[in-house]
Amino acid sequence: ISFTLNILFILGSASLITPLPISSAMTFDMIVMVLITLVLIIMAFLTLKKKGLNKTCGFILVSLYIVYTAYIICRNYGVLPF
Repeated sequence: ISFTLNILFILGSASLITPLPISSAMTFDMIVMVLITLVLIIMAFLTLKKKGLNKTCGFILVSLYIVYTAYIICRNYGVLPF
């Protein structure tokens, strides 16, 4: 959660000095960041009694990371059809 707040604080502080252009890709990346943070919070609450995330949660989070990284690479090379 702190990385989300840190990024939003930095962007907010920088935009006070000069307006920042926001592209649609950046908007999508911020939405993904918030959604993955929510997934992590939900997993943490579901496994609260077990004192930590289990292998299934780890697999889901690593899978989301791999899929998102592949998306970013494809987006930057213009491979995506949309």
